[in-house]
Amino acid sequence: MVIAIIAILAAILFPVFAQAKEAAKKTTCASNLRQLGNAEALYLADHDDAYQPAYVSEGTYGSPVRNQLQRYAGSDEIFYCPGRADAGCMNLDGGQGRCYGYGYNWGFYNPWDDGIGLLKPVMPAPGIHDFILPGKPGSELTAPSTTFLYGDTWSTEEYRLAVFEQWNGAGSARHSGRLNYVYADGHCKSLAQRHGVTRPDQYVVGNKARTHEIGEGDTLSPTDLTSYCSAPESSDCTQIVAWFLANTTFDNEK
Repeated sequence: MVIAIIAILAAILFPVFAQAKEAAKKTTCASNLRQLGNAEALYLADHDDAYQPAYVSEGTYGSPVRNQLQRYAGSDEIFYCPGRADAGCMNLDGGQGRCYGYGYNWGFYNPWDDGIGLLKPVMPAPGIHDFILPGKPGSELTAPSTTFLYGDTWSTEEYRLAVFEQWNGAGSARHSGRLNYVYADGHCKSLAQRHGVTRPDQYVVGNKARTHEIGEGDTLSPTDLTSYCSAPESSDCTQIVAWFLANTTFDNEK
């Protein structure tokens, strides 16, 4: 009888404990992102209100979250989401290690030609790197309170925050179907994600000759998708979101 009672209690309590553990991870993740937002504000103050650039040198991507924010962060732990445990990624000392949890807003879809996020389009940088994506000045953000700064990602080398790098298998939206984001004004928010498959097609905003193909991804609502844009009301942003939604089939539509 005692064993049966214990088994019943365990069956009741284990899901509760699991939920509590996941809630703690989500809270820690949100705290990390707020601290990254604070670190970015310090960076802006030291760099004439310009966001961090990214670069490419000899085929290696230099991600803002990896290379330029450490001195402002206070602790390396804030780069790691407790809900992401995969390894084999580039880390702060240049070696291989645990993957960071967060990506920088390079843009909605393709950072090489969009210029939609916090980075300008890529350009050659002879004598410095092969290519560089300069950071935009803060003054170019028309809606800081609705523009992503950092957020949960599954990206590896570049640590980008983009629709096409949010998918990493079942349960990809690692905080109970949601991912955390910090915005350019410093506030943090948890957003629900939905899973869909985007069909290969011609993407006409940006580099019109480029064909984009992405696979499965956890995708935001149409309203939240505009948060990848430094100017959410711009025609480019509107066209990108419209294209993506028109070419995506979500699970509940199959």
